[in-house]
Amino acid sequence: MSINQLLTELGVPQSASDDGVLQTTIMVNNTAQLRQLFDIGLSPERRAEHADALLDGIAAPSEYPQVGLLHRLMRHAVGNDELSEADRADLAAAFPLTANIHTQSATAEPMTVNYLWDVSTSDGTAKVIDLPNGLVLQDGGCIVARSTPLLFSSSSLVRTGAPPAGYSGDFNILGTKGAPVAVPPTPSGAGQAPSGAPGECISSGTAGNGGGNGTMGQQGTTGTTGGTGILGIASSSATITITTALDLSGAATAHLLVATQSGPGGDGGPGAQGGPGQQGGNGGNGQTCGCTGNGGGQAGPGGKGGTGGRAGDGGNGVDAAGNITVYVPVSVSTTLVQAVPLPATPGQPGAPGGPGPGGAPGTPGAAGKNSAPGGAAAAGGPGDPGGPGSSGTIAGNPATVSAFNQ
Repeated sequence: MSINQLLTELGVPQSASDDGVLQTTIMVNNTAQLRQLFDIGLSPERRAEHADALLDGIAAPSEYPQVGLLHRLMRHAVGNDELSEADRADLAAAFPLTANIHTQSATAEPMTVNYLWDVSTSDGTAKVIDLPNGLVLQDGGCIVARSTPLLFSSSSLVRTGAPPAGYSGDFNILGTKGAPVAVPPTPSGAGQAPSGAPGECISSGTAGNGGGNGTMGQQGTTGTTGGTGILGIASSSATITITTALDLSGAATAHLLVATQSGPGGDGGPGAQGGPGQQGGNGGNGQTCGCTGNGGGQAGPGGKGGTGGRAGDGGNGVDAAGNITVYVPVSVSTTLVQAVPLPATPGQPGAPGGPGPGGAPGTPGAAGKNSAPGGAAAAGGPGDPGGPGSSGTIAGNPATVSAFNQ
């Protein structure tokens, strides 16, 4: 069943734009409709081969039972496996599923792409592209699907030139790098250090001890360590079908290039800046004792700034969540399909936290009669920068690319 036939069966209005392109969203209500959506016209034997190729080497961790359930759903929708009643009951809450459709009217011109055509969906729902009038992929053009299940079909594909800089494939089935980590807040500073005691008068004409010195400020609080980088988001499965003709005569390389990279680990978060050093205490004021007095206390020096937070460690890359199958016409050798596998690299460490500023000095104590005020003090020096973090340790595995004749 063609995409347009399926849209008709689902009752979706098919009003194309001026260039003959129809973009719409459909709700897949049950497993039967999902099988229709993913039916690319294969025999039962070829359906089983297709399902095996999409899931070969893709692990379903026992601690995530929903992944195993998803794999059984894929083997049902793409292959021939039947779902158990228990699986159907577990899947009931997942429907309806959203699928994003991009297709052409019967009279549209072949689609021409000379730019990076990003077909990713923001929520990871499936993207279905059906180009019954063909695709011309010109120099500087390529197709990118990030963490998005892709079902792509075109009657023909003509490739001229090469993908744009930064992309290795005509089709790029990629994961998503782990999201950035927020910077922790800077620690707040402590209140001012204690002031010196005021001067004393033994009697109305006799001065005792002068004002006490202010207390030195304490060092600021060490900044919080940066967060560990977030895991990447895996690349999804993709099925790419060219039904009638594949022309690579004008391509920079005589291959249909399919790049695969799962989700790289996110970079570690920056460490927080060190907290400010504590302000030094004020010197105690001198006292006037009749005809005499005593001096003010020395100001307390400011505290050293806090050490910056350690840089966060990089996150790990993740393995692909599904493989890639490419179907070419029977007249085309499958050796023309070339995989470009890239590991999902671990994330880099974040930046160390900056040093905290030194604390301000206290105020010198005022002088009593016939005496000197307290001496000034220095501000605290800045703290030390935070320590370095480490890179992530695990690289994610790319998908497997399998090519078949129809």
